[in-house]
Amino acid sequence: MTEGNTVIHRRVLRDEVADYLVDAILSGAFRPGEKIVETRISKELQVSQGAVREAIRDLIAQGFLETEPYKGTRVREFSPEELGDYYAVRIALEKRAVQWARERQASGELDLTELRAIAAKMHQCAASGDTKNLRKLDIDFHKALVRASGNAFLLRAWESLGNYYWACLGIHYGAKGIHPARQASLHDDLLAVLEGQDMAAVGGAIEEHFADIRKLFGQ
Repeated sequence: MTEGNTVIHRRVLRDEVADYLVDAILSGAFRPGEKIVETRISKELQVSQGAVREAIRDLIAQGFLETEPYKGTRVREFSPEELGDYYAVRIALEKRAVQWARERQASGELDLTELRAIAAKMHQCAASGDTKNLRKLDIDFHKALVRASGNAFLLRAWESLGNYYWACLGIHYGAKGIHPARQASLHDDLLAVLEGQDMAAVGGAIEEHFADIRKLFGQ
């Protein structure tokens, strides 16, 4: 195996281990505050400790896990207040993103092609029960909305929030009963208002979108 293939193989392993850990957290197999032991994961998955260590490092950066000297790595614990503060910031960033996206278009209208395509895929995942990719598409939808602003610094600020982590953890621990079709339809509602191009209505729709999400989280 060439050096290049070795790097790719390690990358794939790291991603697979990370996916395994995320799924275990979301299924409740690992609970908030529970310790993650490298050797145990390595043995269970029959992969090197190096791949496990790299996956853990990635998930610490995403916010799924936290580590302390002499205490090891644990599934991160968070409060409803943290989740509320998080959504307040997302609302502000996404409202600004839509405003800038409109300003950078000569027509003043938003190009919603990518958002429509993502929304359609969300319904496909909901119909097939693919909640894992539905969660990823949820984040893709909002990321595309922010990216449309054309402002790399705004996108970087949005990404720094660790959106995948918060969406997954929020959905799992705050709203175990959320129905996939409902999750997809919330984005249809937002898309419908974006198509109307009324900025006052769009701002309200973004706030309402996250208000609905927080209700599903029991907040």
